[in-house]
Amino acid sequence: MIVNTAPTCDNKFARLPGARGACVRMSVDYFTYSGLWINDLVFPDGRTKMGLIGGGGAEAAIGMRVWSDAVGLVAHVAPDFPADDRRFLAETCGIDLSGLVPAPYERFRLWLLYDDDQRRIEVMRGPRDWSQVRVPPAQAPAAYHNARGIHAVEPDAAQLAFLRCLKAAHGTALCVESFTALCAADGHASLEGLLDGVDIFSPDLADAMERTGTATPRACLDHLQPTGADVLALRMGAEGSLVRHVPTGRTWHIPAVPTRVVDVTGAGNAYCGGCLIGWVETGDAARAGCYGAVAASFLIEQFALPRPDAAMRVEAEARRERVWQAVTRPV
Repeated sequence: MIVNTAPTCDNKFARLPGARGACVRMSVDYFTYSGLWINDLVFPDGRTKMGLIGGGGAEAAIGMRVWSDAVGLVAHVAPDFPADDRRFLAETCGIDLSGLVPAPYERFRLWLLYDDDQRRIEVMRGPRDWSQVRVPPAQAPAAYHNARGIHAVEPDAAQLAFLRCLKAAHGTALCVESFTALCAADGHASLEGLLDGVDIFSPDLADAMERTGTATPRACLDHLQPTGADVLALRMGAEGSLVRHVPTGRTWHIPAVPTRVVDVTGAGNAYCGGCLIGWVETGDAARAGCYGAVAASFLIEQFALPRPDAAMRVEAEARRERVWQAVTRPV
């Protein structure tokens, strides 16, 4: 288990009181620093599923809730986000919403147009670009600052500096899901050191291969190794994930959990949330991948978000042990 012991951080973020600190109902063990909106899904056979809770924040938070009862969400929320959906996240899913911040835009819905290979086109309706979706670090609740683990999707340089500060101050474990915003900010030609201080970097295989120009998952991991993250967890959909512990070079294949696939939306975000908790709880990269695989399995079994409860936790533990028995080390 990773213990939160670290020297005091002298970064300016450590002294921020938190713009919404007075509204915080509880401290959390884990939180996701991402997005919240409404998804409208269009499938290749013409079926549609409209008005579903979406965003990497909501989906990662559910992945965390599979394993933890103290989970929070830091995200912008637009005025058009339904009150019923907000109550569902807070009351049914048990996610602390003290980190929600009024968005600088009026609405946010995302059209997700899937093809037969589960690839998708995203059509944003609301903010002008993804940079508007990011919550400024000063608005993260002060009560969240000593969380054991934090997940972030597409952090920019300011967000990553904030997360590194929390890690230095509290020993917080960090999971970054993608880094396009970091690379775009100053035209990084090299990935070396880009994610120094990050515990887990977990990209999607297709995106990672495109960015690295590699042809195989193993080559992709080799190319990503200089980023500085301790653990690389390459998500490969139905093929599971490849997880590498960078300091030792050991790599494992984590199979996907066998289950009925209804909708894959959000599975990658849930994987990251679960993987982060697995890393904090065990300090073992392969076992962390098993936590992630199990979290993803609950997302894909239905449309929209599953409802965390005691029965889910029992089933999650059983699935984790089955996945662990099937873990293999690639040659």
